[in-house]
Amino acid sequence: MLNVETTSGSRALPCPPGAVDEFLSQPSPEAAAVLARAAGPVLVLGAGGKMGLHLSLMIRRALDPSRGRDAVLAVSRFHTLRDRAEFARHDIATHACDLSDPAAVAALPDVPTVFYLAGVKFGTAAAPDLLRRLNIEMPALVARRFHRARIVAFSTACVYPWVRPDSGGAAEATPPAPFGDYAVSCLGREEAFAAVAREHATPVALIRLSYAVEFRYGVLVDIAGKVLRGEPVDVTTGYVNLIWQRDAVDLSIRALELAGAPAVPVNVSGPRALSVRQL
Repeated sequence: MLNVETTSGSRALPCPPGAVDEFLSQPSPEAAAVLARAAGPVLVLGAGGKMGLHLSLMIRRALDPSRGRDAVLAVSRFHTLRDRAEFARHDIATHACDLSDPAAVAALPDVPTVFYLAGVKFGTAAAPDLLRRLNIEMPALVARRFHRARIVAFSTACVYPWVRPDSGGAAEATPPAPFGDYAVSCLGREEAFAAVAREHATPVALIRLSYAVEFRYGVLVDIAGKVLRGEPVDVTTGYVNLIWQRDAVDLSIRALELAGAPAVPVNVSGPRALSVRQL
């Protein structure tokens, strides 16, 4: 638990503002041990998203420096959330690639370890063609290309049915029952990787992630901003499950050794449901 109380009673970051990314990418001894045993190089696909830099940097920091700069390769189109220069600043090798392009995917290097973070997120339900292309067809293309690798593929807890806040939440054994086009497309992404696990015995872990948060974005920042501005907070979704982004990245790395065939779902979330009204 972080102690961010200052002597004046105000709140402060537990690190300098310019060192947030380094703070959020500090690997635990357990994650470092998993990566020490993992075959390399490591490919991070979809690294330009909100978690990609921290995942790539945590892997880079945990690996033995003797493996060299190319021990982890961050792949993205690099014209959305994360600029390529941020990766270069942290000495992480990058490769620009459209993962929906079969020729571009075929040209990627053969590697034994893959993290897959790509896809379209919330707010895209009105674009079913986009959902199918990027959340179903693109993962299938990548999964087939890397069927000889060990794969950790990011998914979402949205594939589960709604449950009561006092139920303890959905477990990995809970049968998926996605609600809405976005959630259905995410289950399709899981199936793309599950298919190669069945057909090729590819070790796969499916990270069913709940809301990851950090200092600069996420549910807590959204709620705090509305409260600060005196705006109403939407409580249509009355409860949320949150996890600190550093923990989410760390646990996802450790899931490498949980990967199996058939594909293994892994819930990555906080320990309990939180009331939006109470937050």
